[in-house]
Amino acid sequence: MRTILAMDIECYVNYFLVMFRRVDKDVVRYYEQFDGQKLNVTEIKRILREYKVVTFNGNSYDMCVLMLALTGADCAKLKEASDAIIVGQLRGWQFEQQFNVKVPAYVDHIDLIEPAFGQGSLKLYAGRLHSKRLQDLPIEPSAVITVEQRADLRDYCGNSDLVATIDLFNHLAPQIKLREQMTEDYGVDLRSKSDAQIAETVIKRQITQVLGDAPRKPNIPAGTTFKYAPPAFLEFKTEILQKKLTDIASSSFVIDASGAPVEPPALADAEVRIGKGVYRMGIGGLHSSETCVAQYADDEYMLLDRDVASYYPAIVLNCGLFPKHLTDAFLRVYKRMVTLRLEAKRNGNKTVADALKITINGAFGKLGSKYSILYAPDLMIQVTVTGQLALLMLIEALELAGIEVVSANTDGIVIRCLRSRKDELAAIVAAWEKQTGFETEETLYKALFSRDINNYVALKEKGGYKGKGAFSEPSISKNPQTSICVEAACAWLEHGTPVAETIMRCRDVRKFVTVRTVRGGAIKITHSEYDESLTPGQQRVFILKNGWNVVVPGALAVARFDHLFLNLGGPVDVATAYRMHCGEDQWRYLGKVIRWYYAVGETGALHYKTLNTKGGRNKVPSSDGAKPLMNLPDELPNDIDYGWYIRETNSMLVDLGAR
Repeated sequence: MRTILAMDIECYVNYFLVMFRRVDKDVVRYYEQFDGQKLNVTEIKRILREYKVVTFNGNSYDMCVLMLALTGADCAKLKEASDAIIVGQLRGWQFEQQFNVKVPAYVDHIDLIEPAFGQGSLKLYAGRLHSKRLQDLPIEPSAVITVEQRADLRDYCGNSDLVATIDLFNHLAPQIKLREQMTEDYGVDLRSKSDAQIAETVIKRQITQVLGDAPRKPNIPAGTTFKYAPPAFLEFKTEILQKKLTDIASSSFVIDASGAPVEPPALADAEVRIGKGVYRMGIGGLHSSETCVAQYADDEYMLLDRDVASYYPAIVLNCGLFPKHLTDAFLRVYKRMVTLRLEAKRNGNKTVADALKITINGAFGKLGSKYSILYAPDLMIQVTVTGQLALLMLIEALELAGIEVVSANTDGIVIRCLRSRKDELAAIVAAWEKQTGFETEETLYKALFSRDINNYVALKEKGGYKGKGAFSEPSISKNPQTSICVEAACAWLEHGTPVAETIMRCRDVRKFVTVRTVRGGAIKITHSEYDESLTPGQQRVFILKNGWNVVVPGALAVARFDHLFLNLGGPVDVATAYRMHCGEDQWRYLGKVIRWYYAVGETGALHYKTLNTKGGRNKVPSSDGAKPLMNLPDELPNDIDYGWYIRETNSMLVDLGAR
């Protein structure tokens, strides 16, 4: 078992740094190259032989540049190579060819960028995981590094990027462990792959064994058309749904230049009315359209969720679907995986069951990628459209029986039914399951509070709650946004706990913060004569008193102003004139990923660093009263604006239809 090190590099035209930090201890080693000092190649190679190395984007950047550095390349050459990747978008395999380097087999390396969920930057994951320190690269990449700046880069690399990499590695530990087991089972390194990449690798390997030859990616040119073929079990009783099925089946799906199918008019933003519900269709899935509404169970009515188990895999198997270029060998391999997973679940073998779940579900994500051997856009449409129509079939059957469906979303529906009709409801669902071959799983709710279909809170009958969207549990795939407000809202909904009580007793600063990405970076204005509270009319009064002249008279929307002693290049509107008069702001740069909390006495807002077309700075949304918190403190700040959080929670409850 090798000790695990996080690794990161910094590369400038006259300076190169590679730094390692142990995952389990606060131990750091770094190696530098600059004028008068060569990189310690021997020591770095020893580390790579003896330790397991973890990076973020190492396969595409860090390992590539490091391998070149180990050949003895000088800083200028390394900077050129670094720019070829970052600016020139050179891929890892292209880099190896162009610079004639390769990562040796003895290097044990895990790249976290694909196992992480989504397409976030390391800084964004650091914010989502509440890393201690959020910091952008402190020195411009094009800079010539001074002796003093070397210390700044070592501090940044060791205490920002490497700590963030370790935080991410620790968070992903269960996923990495599962990937290590799968690597051992399948004999191919899966540790640095996403779920979809694992699915492609494993299925390709097994299809090759079945066919005796490796499958190849299909060539489906832009402009190719195909039609949706409804399975035999799809039957509707109402004219509106019969027509919708006919319209979709007669429509042509066209492949665009990106390899994706274009939604035909029959599907794009299609609305279907059944009972009181309005359901929207599309390539992405079925959604109902309720907003700001609450549904309750009581002595007379029950409220229950019916989700289709493993919906997309079930559609593939029940309909016998497979990519044409892979033949039915795909179906044989896929079916065997599903069977083995069910056996593993029954036998309590969680590791095997979870590994197979990754492969089974991940395969669907590759059906729409023209770079994948699983690419089959017609199959993707066949699965998603069948899923929507089958759910509409169940909704229709329930509504025709007088049983109300109050919500629907991709793979399940929520039903409000008289308790006296429970057996009738069960019979309708069972008949649908028999006709389609799908299975549903039931969850009973006490109440369902919906801001909209993608943001809701459902209180479970046996206790606890399920939140979605803005009300879901904090995770690596979601930016933190005052989670104490969600916690307080749910405590009030479930137990009647006063909102102020939940918020005031919380001692965890992480629950009060908001994390956001800002294109071009955000700043905090520390001094400015600019008064944000002035209306346009008050701004006009101010500038006219301070040497400005009206060039184009009229209402504020058309009026233009000029100044005798300023070279403006032409008349400007009132907002630009006022901002120019106040002069350049004094500000502190925060970063492209920022973190804040709402504080008592904090005036103004956070702003974009980049000026807008009028020469001003746009506000970062929802940042009025925000106090930057780029370094997370050990103790709760004493200036938290509890009133803001209480008001925000009460607003959430109104949006959920609970008040």
